[in-house]
Amino acid sequence: MLTRQIASWKKEIYSDLVELLQKYPVVAVADLRKVRSSQIQEIRKKLRGKAELIVAKNTILRKASEKLATEKTNVDKFADSLTGSQVLIFSQMNPYELIIFLNKNKVRVPAKGGDIATSEIMVQGGNTGLQPGPVISEFNEAKVQTRIEGGSIFIAVTGAIVTNRSLFHQARLQESMQPGSPAFVNQVNALTPYFGGSGKGPGPRFMAEAFIYQQLNQQAAAQAYQDIYRLLCWMAIGMIACAFILSKNKPGQGVPKGEAMH
Repeated sequence: MLTRQIASWKKEIYSDLVELLQKYPVVAVADLRKVRSSQIQEIRKKLRGKAELIVAKNTILRKASEKLATEKTNVDKFADSLTGSQVLIFSQMNPYELIIFLNKNKVRVPAKGGDIATSEIMVQGGNTGLQPGPVISEFNEAKVQTRIEGGSIFIAVTGAIVTNRSLFHQARLQESMQPGSPAFVNQVNALTPYFGGSGKGPGPRFMAEAFIYQQLNQQAAAQAYQDIYRLLCWMAIGMIACAFILSKNKPGQGVPKGEAMH
């Protein structure tokens, strides 16, 4: 009878997955498409002491989850739902805290053709040097505000500033939304019952934290637009003041004596 020889590296990864699934209560999944090995190494350094990363085939993960199906609720369903290349992140941190940490420690690399943007792209306002034509429709599809001036396409400065200010407010608001903040903890405790929990179960509590994080992003965007409106108002006031200062003299004033007005 022929027996199938299993590669030693597969056995090693299988043992590691079983151990990690037993050890850590939180497992995060990240898509590996377009991710370079240098990025994985950099993220692993930043997560050292907080989480463990492992890249494994879904078939091996399913085998490991089947072994722990009776110990870990729904772990086998979780493994069955994964498709494509994945990196698994195992941590003791609660999911919300892990998301905040990952957002603050993103690894950026130069884009290549065909890459998919994982965040908002900062488009600097000003002259693109492009002549009006079909490219305008491409800007419109990307929701980039443009105008035609002097035979060239200009990118509206406001759109770029809004994105920049939104990211600024998001980072500032996150500082006061740490798990150790009394105000944040009180808000989570107040919202948890609305998601069907008593505050003791992890599921409803994580949903409450996710809801707060969503509200944070919306508030950051609103504050960004408020900054722009405030800036435009001050610019308008300054222009009105300049208009009064630079206004032409009234008829008959400012003409040297002995000269006639024509």
